[in-house]
Amino acid sequence: MKKIIMISLIAIIAIIGNSSKMITGELNLEKFEKIRVDLGIADLEIIGSNNNKLFYSYEDNDKIEYDYYVSNNKFNLIESKRAQFFNFYTPKNEFIINTYYDQEYMDIKGATSDITIKNIYSYKTDIDTSTGDIEIYDSDGEYIKIKTSTGDQELYETTYKEIELKSSTGDIEIERTNSEIIDLESSTGEQEISNTKTKKLYTKTTTGDQEIENTQADIMNLRTSIGEITVKNSNTNKLKINATTGSIYINLNNNPETIELSTTIGEIMINNLDLNQYKIRINTSIGDIKTPYGNFEKQFEYGNGQKTIEIRTTTGDIILK
Repeated sequence: MKKIIMISLIAIIAIIGNSSKMITGELNLEKFEKIRVDLGIADLEIIGSNNNKLFYSYEDNDKIEYDYYVSNNKFNLIESKRAQFFNFYTPKNEFIINTYYDQEYMDIKGATSDITIKNIYSYKTDIDTSTGDIEIYDSDGEYIKIKTSTGDQELYETTYKEIELKSSTGDIEIERTNSEIIDLESSTGEQEISNTKTKKLYTKTTTGDQEIENTQADIMNLRTSIGEITVKNSNTNKLKINATTGSIYINLNNNPETIELSTTIGEIMINNLDLNQYKIRINTSIGDIKTPYGNFEKQFEYGNGQKTIEIRTTTGDIILK
């Protein structure tokens, strides 16, 4: 019992001992058009502004040190000394970068960091974090790539030529965004896309639902292993969806040239299509096929239209309305 009490007291003392005074301030920065950030424990904001400054607030201790400077037209913010052992106490360290210059690229890495970017143009943006949420608002550029292990990702009112988002555990949300290519991949987490326009949309989830709403894409290619996929009030020319275990629900504003849907276990429902424009082929091993032309088992073929609908399931009902 004495050993347990002693260990607990040491842990409490260690936590209290880690509470140090904060170093806060601001620094005027010379012109820079590149940003490099490598943080361990600190949150980061990069904001388009009418000034060029760094605002900082971090704990004054001997376990963590930061270097920040401009060199060769690049602003560097580096956590040069990091705690090398498990710590019960996480300091609330924060950096805010204000800039009125367009950026050639932003290279941002963080171990435990929430990252927010607002009103910034960056030709290329690359973000890689272990734990932390990523939020991008009112920003644009050519290429943006985000990778997180644990944390949500959100893009709102952005314009990028190519968007690539990957997450191990965390949700991905895109709203009011314009792009030529959107490529999303997550292991565990939901994906939501709304009020967005792109030429090509690719999504992939291992475990997680996908919802596409009020979105226009010439090509939609959506995949999930375990999860429900919903596409509603959207426009596309080519729609391809594959689900291993999960239902598929489609309600489009237009009549795509091709629709190809497949699921191993799950229901498939399609609403609001002019079926007379299509040549339809449906196959299911176990499940009912319900159409405006009657109910069928295992197989249904209809029409001679120029457009095509092809649906395959192993176990699950298929409904055309």
